[in-house]
Amino acid sequence: MIGKYVVTGFKFTAATSRYAIQAWAASKIDLDVVEFGACATGHIDAEQQAIITFNNNYTISGGGTRHWFTTTGALIQCVSKTITLTGTPAFSTGFLIASRNGGALISGNTFSGSATGTYYIVSFTAWADVAGAGGTYLPGNAAGSTATGGQYA
Repeated sequence: MIGKYVVTGFKFTAATSRYAIQAWAASKIDLDVVEFGACATGHIDAEQQAIITFNNNYTISGGGTRHWFTTTGALIQCVSKTITLTGTPAFSTGFLIASRNGGALISGNTFSGSATGTYYIVSFTAWADVAGAGGTYLPGNAAGSTATGGQYA
């Protein structure tokens, strides 16, 4: 659906191959107080110029293949929030995956707790703005990577 949505007060889980939140086709989703539990595919999927913005602190209590995924000109914005991770969630592909001109404005966050998996994979002219926070800024325990014009800075 194209449109603007505000989501608050939910705990998201998905036992089958689904994302907790998917935004496509220039839609905009603002997330307030939410929790992400275990999701078979991942937590956030932003594609085709969609914008997902985190307006409040939130919790991650379960893993998936990835937490943030942005591609095809979409944008994820999560700036200066406290993100609490409980139970050491695992992200089998990576905490952040950005590809095909997708962007992630994710600077100034405080991560409380830990996760396992690759910190980030940024490729195909995608970008992640961490305001110089470094390669281990995001939760995880394996080195991140950039390829094919991807920028992580």
